[in-house]
Amino acid sequence: MTRLDEIIEGLRKVDVDRIFEQTVRKNEDLVTEMVSEIQLYEEGERGDGVFIADFAPYRPLTIELKRGKGQPTNRVTLRDEGDFHRSFFIQFKGDGFEVRARDWKEAKLKREYGEEILKLSSKNMGDLIRSYVVPDIIAKFRAV
Repeated sequence: MTRLDEIIEGLRKVDVDRIFEQTVRKNEDLVTEMVSEIQLYEEGERGDGVFIADFAPYRPLTIELKRGKGQPTNRVTLRDEGDFHRSFFIQFKGDGFEVRARDWKEAKLKREYGEEILKLSSKNMGDLIRSYVVPDIIAKFRAV
């Protein structure tokens, strides 16, 4: 077997799906922060890009309570005390992963605002892949 054959065989053994999962596990805090801080808190968007306030805006009483706490009222953030956001974690499934919450409000908020509240947006998924997954894959290929 020539050196080129050995390299080709080594490249065939690189498991990109496994690298993806390892990279996401290694960066779980970053991924959950993308959902909690960027999508929900800063942008008030679900993972599908829908502004939560467009179909389920805050009620006047909620706006007054949020103003009193110094919290944003121009978008729905799904954050009051922060328990829901702080409870985010990643659950791996056969074909990928999903962001979940350990907080009791998860099911209620998903019913009210849609399953997509915990979905990573296409933009953030692209950032994750470009900035973290691809470099890990390249490093693995270089090691061959």
